[in-house]
Amino acid sequence: MLPCTSVIELPYLDMLIELFIAGEDTEGVSPDHTYTPCEIEDGHIGEHANQVGNGESGRASLWVLWTEAVFRFELLPWCEAPSPDRTDVCVLYAGHRLGHSWAVRDPLRDLLEDAARDDMTEQDRE
Repeated sequence: MLPCTSVIELPYLDMLIELFIAGEDTEGVSPDHTYTPCEIEDGHIGEHANQVGNGESGRASLWVLWTEAVFRFELLPWCEAPSPDRTDVCVLYAGHRLGHSWAVRDPLRDLLEDAARDDMTEQDRE
């Protein structure tokens, strides 16, 4: 399954404040990285969603949910549904629609990760 292609630009200060309130780590949050893609399967109905927190606050993480007109931040628990082979768990929020994260694949992201791994392997050989 492919990921949704919706992207939102979040106001940097709003994101920083919400992360702080939720007890999430704000280190590494940059005003240059405010574009946020939807992590839900393509073709979903309802709000788009992206995890903006790192989940270190326990069994939940800060998510941004949005439609064409509005966005909101919400602390949501993890789904944690196991993959069929039990080697992975879903890292979307509990109650999400459609496929679990372990079933959603982004071909471009996979290509970039493979290229980065190849570069690191080549550097290790040198």
